[in-house]
Amino acid sequence: KKKLAASIEVYGSIAQDTESTVHVTSSQPGFLKSFSVEVGQTVDKDTPIAVITTPDKKNMEILSPSHGIVMAQYIKEGEKIDTLTSIATIANPDVLRASFDIYEKDISFVRIGQEVLVKSIAYPDSRFTGKVIFVSPRVDEETRTIKIRVDVENKDHLLKFGMSVTGLIFREGENESIVVPLESVQQLDDKWAVFVKIDDDNFEFREIKKGKETDEEIEILKGLSEGEILAQKGSFTLKAETMKDELGEEGHHD
Repeated sequence: KKKLAASIEVYGSIAQDTESTVHVTSSQPGFLKSFSVEVGQTVDKDTPIAVITTPDKKNMEILSPSHGIVMAQYIKEGEKIDTLTSIATIANPDVLRASFDIYEKDISFVRIGQEVLVKSIAYPDSRFTGKVIFVSPRVDEETRTIKIRVDVENKDHLLKFGMSVTGLIFREGENESIVVPLESVQQLDDKWAVFVKIDDDNFEFREIKKGKETDEEIEILKGLSEGEILAQKGSFTLKAETMKDELGEEGHHD
């Protein structure tokens, strides 16, 4: 008996940029002698970015102000720079922002700070943790959906700007109920049933009424009591035997 965590699946995409962006500038005017990194390269704080020649003919190294990826370089070697001109842009993709569309009927599922499990078809075996940071107060008139924004952890830089993603939003139920593994529940004709252990060698066919379900568990509204023992992996075999017995009985009556 427990509170079942229900979920909804939503679709969206990673933003085309990140708010964690810095522009690299020089503390002194001069001429760009050379770049020490290339566009697309990951750098850490204080990684050498470029070398400039100052007016007194000295070489000065410009260091990265933060961790991230070099997104652009704006100056060519030999060109003059000042203290306001951006030499390069560095974006930190450790946390990316994703937007998802939520249908009106599901918006009660969502709240600020809620955890979201994010997936991408590019990495089917990977899961990324996200958190809801904004829920739009506006409903789109055409799609009847509401935008939410989610900050997604991306420490390994697998997710890319603009990538399509799906999200699973979980919400724990308000009340405790009987919960069993999904594979314990079988359908026979138009009935849903489980197989309850009655002694060491026998299981009893028990019709149940089911409620909410997740990828792994299902809520039982009627038909079971807490503490009863069910067939789990073997329930499909018991179902097959039950159907076989029913067919045998029908054949006998004929």
